[in-house]
This record gives sequence, structure tokens and C-alpha cells, in this order.
Amino acid sequence: MRARYKDGRMVDEAAVLSSLSPALKSEVMACCAKELATKVPWLRNHPKLHTQIATIAVPRFALDGDMLLQQGDLAHTVYIISQGVVELSKTFSNGWGTETEPLLMRAVGDGCTFGVVSVVLDVRIAATATAKGNVMLYAIGVDDFKRMLLEDEQSAKYFNYLARFRKRKYDKSDPRASINNDDGTSSDEESDDEDPDDSRTELFKLSMQLANMEHGNQFLGSLREKNKETQHINQNY
Repeated sequence: MRARYKDGRMVDEAAVLSSLSPALKSEVMACCAKELATKVPWLRNHPKLHTQIATIAVPRFALDGDMLLQQGDLAHTVYIISQGVVELSKTFSNGWGTETEPLLMRAVGDGCTFGVVSVVLDVRIAATATAKGNVMLYAIGVDDFKRMLLEDEQSAKYFNYLARFRKRKYDKSDPRASINNDDGTSSDEESDDEDPDDSRTELFKLSMQLANMEHGNQFLGSLREKNKETQHINQNY
């Protein structure tokens, strides 16, 4: 990916990093990835894993509308969002040889990781990922990510679970999905479950707090309206 500036200049981050000496390159990547230790749920309290990520995660910058992953492509990258929002959308076959309009699956932000399903399960990319505004990310190539999982059994188990969870969510969004899944669970089960990784990011927690506040304000507003109606009825009698 290349970052585009207003005057049209292009900067290839990978090319810039490759021009540095190995020692300086490692120092730059470690400095850039330092913030991930607190933002990314699966890196918290895992200093050894974070040190490894710092050596393989390449900083990237995406502008509004940039496509990071394309549905149907072969797996190539796992992304970690440092700052910004990325929308994940998916199309489905309507049975007539054409595709439906893209369906927004979810929007992810600071600290979230995406691209996991295709890389871990060795399937084609399940959803198209598009930058919503300017986004700072870190990219981990498929080979580096798989090598990391081979060297860390705990991470391998976690990402296998996470990938299967997300794939089930994607599959259940298909209008043609059957009532029962291959694993015997009904399509209603787990349909409202929060993503086990995204839900642990600070941004997600904040959004839930705001949603609860809004719901609470709506509830209070409803109570006030009912109280006014009751007072009006009492006055008439």
C-alpha cells in the first residue's frame, strides 16, 4: 500500500523501511509498534509476543476509500488498526448469477485486528475491508503471521477460535443460510454474541458506554412523556 499526499506524491512504506540498515529498521518498527501493547487486546500482558510483532508488523497509512482487503482474494495480510475506522462489507450470491449489494458486516477501529479468517483457516478473504477516513495500521504478511502462530501455541489456539467465530458470523449473514449449521447449532445461537477480540478494545467499550447512555436518556425521556400524560389525565378529572 502507498500513502498519497495532497500534492500527489507517493510514499511506499515498505521501500523506505527496506532502505534502512537492519538495526535502524528494527528500531523504527519497534518504536512504531510500541503503542500496540496497550491498544491491542491479544498483545496486552504478552511482552514476548509484542516484541515479535514489533519485528514483523509494517506501519501503513490508508486514505478514505482505500481498499485493504478484497472479498474473494487469496489471504495475504493481517491488519492491526492503530488509529481510524475500517468498514468490512460482504456480498452474497442471489442465486441468479449476480451478487447482492455489499452488506456492512461491521466497522472496526483502534486496536482491532482483521484479515484473520482467511489467513488462519486458509480460505479466501471473506469480506472487503475499506478505510473510512484516514487510517493508521500495521500489516503482517501471511507467512510471518503463520510463523508466529507456529511458535506460540496459546496464540494459535486463540486465533483459531477467533477465526472460526468470525466465519460463523459471516456465514449466518448470508440470506441463503440454512437454519442449522454444520456444527449442529441453530442460526439463532450466538447471533448476538460480541466479537471476543474487538469487544475488549477501549474504543468498543467507549461506544458501548455511549450507547447505554443514549438508551438511558431515551428511557428517561419516555418516562417523562408518560408522566406528563398521566398528569394531563389527572387534571382533566
